[in-house]
Amino acid sequence: MNDNPWLIAGVIDRTREMAKELGLRIEPGSYNNIEIMADNPPYGKNVMLAKLNDWATANLYLQGYRQGKLEMTALAKGRP
Repeated sequence: MNDNPWLIAGVIDRTREMAKELGLRIEPGSYNNIEIMADNPPYGKNVMLAKLNDWATANLYLQGYRQGKLEMTALAKGRP
């Protein structure tokens, strides 16, 4: 495994930026977990969407979240 600090810092920065773009926030959790939280509809206030173990997994989760959001928007536009 590559423990290059610049690579890890880059993943952390990209993950935080992506969360901000999606209207989510990232908070430190217990036992070094990363919590992805939502404060906007359709979830409600202060709702935990995911509790993940590392930054790479958080990044993948947010990529999947973004893709799902794009697909749902495309489906909604395609309805008669």
